[in-house]
Amino acid sequence: MKAGHILSSRIGPPLWLLAELTYRCPLQCPYCSNPLEFAQIKNELSTDEWLQVLRQGRELGAAQLGFSGGEPLLRQDLEELAGEARGLGYYSNLITSGMGLNYDRVSALKTA
Repeated sequence: MKAGHILSSRIGPPLWLLAELTYRCPLQCPYCSNPLEFAQIKNELSTDEWLQVLRQGRELGAAQLGFSGGEPLLRQDLEELAGEARGLGYYSNLITSGMGLNYDRVSALKTA
């Protein structure tokens, strides 16, 4: 489906894109909105597939992007995805527990 088709409908363009990069998470928070069985799903989008999703989102008019999961820090390509989001002009945020976050990772994400 082409992005222009959606824009021509009566519904306005999306303003916000929530990218649930993975359902994997090292925690088992009882209040989490993602059921534990979601962590069993092994079919995550590849880096290239996510890059295409980000591009399509901007083409549709999305201006804000939230990286979420599960725990998005478990994705080894998070910095690459964040860099692409920046290049596309998204206002981005990272929805994370912070597990696994260290100075080097923060620095890499900041410069992405």
